[in-house]
Amino acid sequence: MRIHSILAACVLGLALGAGCSNDVVKKMGELADRACACNDTTCADKVDKEFWDYAKKNADKRGTQEERDEIQGHYNRVRECITRARAGAEAPAQAAPGAGAPAQSAPEAK
Repeated sequence: MRIHSILAACVLGLALGAGCSNDVVKKMGELADRACACNDTTCADKVDKEFWDYAKKNADKRGTQEERDEIQGHYNRVRECITRARAGAEAPAQAAPGAGAPAQSAPEAK
């Protein structure tokens, strides 16, 4: 988790300053969309790696306040969606209500 904190600083550092390419903002948005489409750990891990590789590769890019806000939003979505995909993959399958409960017979009329 510490590595993600350090890398988060890099991603957010990506958006500090002026002159960031809209291509960076667009790509971060696309990666966030892909992260949110993941339903399992394999997919989440793949998108997570791509996100961090792209962030590190473009760490020298700078942007306007609006672009920084957009990147922050994309980063937040990536984290939430990847966390959800990983948690969903680890959660046991949920049975339908009443499934697995012993059947109860109606009381006999006397």
